[in-house]
Amino acid sequence: MDHYKSGQKFWDSLSKKKCKAEGIYYTSSDIVNFMIDITFDVIIRNKKNYKKEGLIDLKILDIASGSGFFYFEVIDRFLNFRKKEIEEFGDNSLRGSESIEAYLSYGGEFTIEDMLINIKNSVFAIEKDRESVDFSRNLFSKKYEEFVNLSKGDFSHNIIEGDALFYREGDIFESKFDILIGNPPYVGSKEISNDYSKLLRENYSDVYKDKSDIYYCFFKAAVELLKVGGICTYIVPRYFFESESGKYLRKYLRNRIKIISIVDLRDLDAFSSNVGTSSCIITFEKISEPLEDDEFSDILIEILSVSNVDGRIKRERGFFTISEDNWCILNKQEMEISTKLTQKSYYRLGDIVDFHQGIITGCDSAFIFKSSSEVIKNLDADVKKSWIKSKHIKKYGVENSELVLVYSNDLQEDEIEEKYLENLESYKERLLNRREVRIGARRWFDLQWGRNKEVFCRSKIIFPFKSKDNRFALDDDNVYFSADVYSMTIKEEFEGRISYEYILGLLNSEVYEIYLRSFLKKMGKGIVEYYPYSLNRACIFVDESYKDIENLSKKILSSSDENEKKHLQEQLDALIFSCL
Repeated sequence: MDHYKSGQKFWDSLSKKKCKAEGIYYTSSDIVNFMIDITFDVIIRNKKNYKKEGLIDLKILDIASGSGFFYFEVIDRFLNFRKKEIEEFGDNSLRGSESIEAYLSYGGEFTIEDMLINIKNSVFAIEKDRESVDFSRNLFSKKYEEFVNLSKGDFSHNIIEGDALFYREGDIFESKFDILIGNPPYVGSKEISNDYSKLLRENYSDVYKDKSDIYYCFFKAAVELLKVGGICTYIVPRYFFESESGKYLRKYLRNRIKIISIVDLRDLDAFSSNVGTSSCIITFEKISEPLEDDEFSDILIEILSVSNVDGRIKRERGFFTISEDNWCILNKQEMEISTKLTQKSYYRLGDIVDFHQGIITGCDSAFIFKSSSEVIKNLDADVKKSWIKSKHIKKYGVENSELVLVYSNDLQEDEIEEKYLENLESYKERLLNRREVRIGARRWFDLQWGRNKEVFCRSKIIFPFKSKDNRFALDDDNVYFSADVYSMTIKEEFEGRISYEYILGLLNSEVYEIYLRSFLKKMGKGIVEYYPYSLNRACIFVDESYKDIENLSKKILSSSDENEKKHLQEQLDALIFSCL
C-alpha cells in the first residue's frame, strides 16, 4: 500500500480553512525521502555515536506527523536495512525483492517478532489532529496487516495523539530521542488563538514573541527532546534566518545546536498546496556547549533555485554567514558582491535615511475613490490627496493611479460635506468597530493610521513592501500611499551631502538587485520583503564615482524614451560594478 497516495487523498479531503488555520501542508515523497537520506547519512557518518547496523535501534520521532509520511517511510527503510543485514549473513532469498511478503517468507535468524519489537520500541509519531491520527493508525493496520496479525501486537500507541509542543506523557518520553524529523506546522501569530498564544509565550518565551510563527517553538521542542548528539531534520520556512521576529530563535539556537547542513529551496515551491513561502531543509545536532564562531563555517550549504533562462532547477554551493542581525545564505556571486560592498562602504542605509510606512485607512471604501467620483466632487481640494498602491511603483517613477484619498483627519464632523457624509455613514458600524475608535484614540470618521502628513508632503523615495525586483521611485508630487508601501527620507545631517538621485541609482542597479535580495526575507516565487528592519543594514558607498552615478540616475529620471532609459541603466550598472 502506497502511503503517499493514501495520504494525498486524505489531505485533499481536509478543508482548506482547517489546513491554513492549523498549518497543515502536504509533504511530497521526494522531500520526505530526501530528508530521511540526509538524516541517516549524518547518523552513519557520525562514527563516534552510531554504527550502520545499529540504525534500527535508534529512537526516532516524526514530530507533528500529519498523515505520517516520515513515520511510514522510516519503517519501510528499516525493513530494507534489516533485509540487507540478512543478506550479509549469506542468505540470498531476498535479493531483488523489496516486498513485505518476501520478508515474511524468510525463516532465518532474524524473526518478525525481533523486527517488530525493535520498531515498536524505536519509531514513533505524534500529531494533535484527531482525524490525522485515526488515518495514520488505520493506514498502519492495513499497510502492515501481516506483521500486526503475526505478532498480535498493538502498535496504535506508536502514533500518539497529542500536541508535540506540550505532550510529554508515558514511557516514550522518559528518555530522549536520537532522531527528530518532520514538517512542523506554519502558523503565524494572527492565526493563533489568544489562549494558545498565551500558552506558547509562557512555555516558549525565549523563541516565541509577538509576530512569531509557531514553527519557531518546534526548534526548541527538538532541542528539549533530543539526546546530546541527537540529530534533527526539519523542512521549514527560511525566513527565520532574516526576519526580525526570528532574532530570538537565532539567539537560542546559536548556543544549543551545531548546524550540519542547509538546503535552501529559495523560489522552489516545496509543497503542492502553494504555501507561498520560501523553505529550507535544515539538519542540526544538539550540543552540550556553545560553538565558536569559526565552527559555524563548516556547514554544508546547497542552494536550489529556478533558472531565469530556461526554468530548470539550478543547484549551487552556498556560503553561510552569521551575525547579530541575521543568518545569511549566499551563492558565489552574492558572496562576492556582499563582501566587496561591506569592505568598501562608508555608511549603512539606515544612517542616511529615515523609513516611513504608508497609511492604514481601516476601511478603504470609506476613504479612497476615483478622482472622478461624484461622492467627493464637492470636497475641498486640500483634503483630497493623490493616492497610490504598490502596483503603481516602477523603477525611478510612479504611475498615475487616478485614485484619491480623503484625508478625513483634517475634517470637522459638523462641516463634512453632505454627499461624502452619506457615504461615510454607510460604513459607520465598521468604522466604529475599529480598535482605535473603541478606545477613544480616533474619531469614528478618522483614518485608522493617518501617519504624519509631513512625510508625504516632501521629496521621498518610495518602494513596495513586497516585490520580485528592486523598485525604488522618486516622488516630488506629494503622493500618499497605502501600508503595503514604504518611503525613505534623507536625514537632515545628510541633506546636501547625499542626494535622492544617488541613492536611487544605487538601489535600482543590478549590483544592488543581487545584493539586497541576498539578505532580505524571501517569501517564495521570487518575492522578497523590503522591510526597513533588514533594508536599513544595506551598505552604501560614496567614492569618486558619486557624481557620475548621480548624473546617470538624473538622466534616467528625466528621460521619457524607454530605449534611452534602458541604455542609461546599462551604463549605470557597468559603472557600479566597476566601483567594486
